Amino acid sequence: PRTLDIDVLVFGDVICAEDPIELPRSEITRQAYVLLPLAELAPNAQHPVLGERYVDMCSRLNLDTSGMRAVELDLSGVSASAAP
Repeated sequence: PRTLDIDVLVFGDVICAEDPIELPRSEITRQAYVLLPLAELAPNAQHPVLGERYVDMCSRLNLDTSGMRAVELDLSGVSASAAP
């Protein structure tokens, strides 16, 4: 069973649309749960295709954030060698 699933949203200025790789991920411009954390982590970084800063994209788009809430993630007791 899969224990961790990581979605790479962007990789610098790389633009790629070769199945199964899509960079930057299209969800960035469509989903609040993708764009808002990205804008929080890298507000001044620019979308490689649109050339817009992520923080500006947030303010421009009408995103539904009604079901979103921040959660704390405590990994202090998790060892990097705990993988199966």
